[in-house]
Amino acid sequence: MKTRLIAFAVIFIVALIGIFFILSTAPTKDNPTSSNSPNINVGEKLTGESLEGQLLFSRGGFLWAWRGDTGMRMAVEPGDSIIAGKRPLLLQAALSPNGSTIAYIRQDESYSDLWLVNADGKNSRRLTNNRGPGVPRSQGFSTDSLWAFNPVWSPDGNMIAYLTDRGTDDVTLWLWSLKNSNAARVTMLGAGQGGVGRPSWSPDGTRLAIAAYENGKSQIFRVNVQNGQNLQITETENGAYDPAWSPNTQYIAYVVRKSNLSELWVMNADGTKPLLAASIPARSPAWSPKGDKIAFLGLKDGVFELYTVDFTGGVASNLKQITKSASLDSNGGLSWSK
Repeated sequence: MKTRLIAFAVIFIVALIGIFFILSTAPTKDNPTSSNSPNINVGEKLTGESLEGQLLFSRGGFLWAWRGDTGMRMAVEPGDSIIAGKRPLLLQAALSPNGSTIAYIRQDESYSDLWLVNADGKNSRRLTNNRGPGVPRSQGFSTDSLWAFNPVWSPDGNMIAYLTDRGTDDVTLWLWSLKNSNAARVTMLGAGQGGVGRPSWSPDGTRLAIAAYENGKSQIFRVNVQNGQNLQITETENGAYDPAWSPNTQYIAYVVRKSNLSELWVMNADGTKPLLAASIPARSPAWSPKGDKIAFLGLKDGVFELYTVDFTGGVASNLKQITKSASLDSNGGLSWSK
């Protein structure tokens, strides 16, 4: 009898082990190792030419940082999408003036939000709440959801300028106050015309340079932060966008559209003396902390690579390709800091 009980117990334990093995290895919808989950590899890196300081960019919908001659994927995870099998995109990172915090955009199905994360990739937190109610991909969901784009820090680190379609059909310029945790529109510039594009703060924090659509074309404007008054400073034939104010306040780098292509230009901050800085297709210029170089995304062989051009004494020279075969995100933006 005792022998028979022992044999039964052994069979029962083996059966339990077999059931556990089957359940633990079977793929399920919520299993993070299933085929629908993204392949997260924070050890990814790129190598290329050396740069001073730190340059933030986006690649494959993840945030990256270039230091020295190496680009590394940052430890900022996108989290789960509202759509099964999809992954939100992380874009347009901007480092705060004190270097402690990164503002960025998390883009999901039919909406995007402004987020913050510590510079070490920890403590991600959402500022806006743009996801609409209802069923994702339904007409009502898309109509009630909102967009946020292109965050840039004020020089004192107290505010973030960004773009959103809150209250309008087009994106307009807003300010998020870190002190009060709320947002307010700066200007209706571009509303009903096609909206506005990436803003850039003046180093003294009193104005923003921004691209805005009027009469079917995008031109560069300067906007007073306090009262929203604006002044158009470009009049290019096919439009201009992506302004970037130099650290010494003297210049604004920007992109000029020519037919289906674009070029990097630099002008005085009042719009005078425009000059060509790089004749390759360009996006998202960013000044070096010293103000002697401009980084930008340049199109080569159908993909975007990281480039720099020297700019000293009002003269552009020494165009240099930093990455090769990197395939950077065209709308990922650039942020260059110490």
